[in-house]
Amino acid sequence: EIGDCTLLDMTNQLQELTQLIVNDKDQYNRPIPKRVEFSHYPNLYWEYIIEDTFTTDIDISTYELKIKLTVPSGTAYKSEDTIVYNSGYVHGLASVNPIITIKPTGTHITLTETETGQDWHITYTEYTDEDIYIIDCENRTVTQRPQNSTTENDDTDITSYVDFNSDCFTLVNNFVFDSENCIIQSVQYTERW
Repeated sequence: EIGDCTLLDMTNQLQELTQLIVNDKDQYNRPIPKRVEFSHYPNLYWEYIIEDTFTTDIDISTYELKIKLTVPSGTAYKSEDTIVYNSGYVHGLASVNPIITIKPTGTHITLTETETGQDWHITYTEYTDEDIYIIDCENRTVTQRPQNSTTENDDTDITSYVDFNSDCFTLVNNFVFDSENCIIQSVQYTERW
């Protein structure tokens, strides 16, 4: 409900709410999800899109609104990412795709998740001791970043060097990573509830 002293004030508030809640569109005219959080669910947020118009009924001194928000993922996301070294436990309801940061020590690198048998391979000869690799399993990309760099502008996309038969890791429950020719610096993921 939106209520105020005058119809003009209520209408202005309705326009502000509409602007706040309606999704923007991307270059392909698809809605870009927005976030909504509720105080009785601390540390969680939902990404939503509005698929239908919302209904507005006016009473003498209030607007009554019905807005249907669609949650494409079907789950909420934890507000803060979980960051571990090479093992952990996914507490959420859904599987997650991590971002794994490694430091290469050789040209032929293998990562294996021992609980599920998923494995990942890359052969890249142009590495240095100053580099780190960032493996984004959700977007299926791998970037090389100089260790002292703090910006993505210095990143080099090396996704094309990943072995065709590699798995993009999906984690659920317990997980443990083993590595060959690299040092795992972090495994980062957002739990879903």
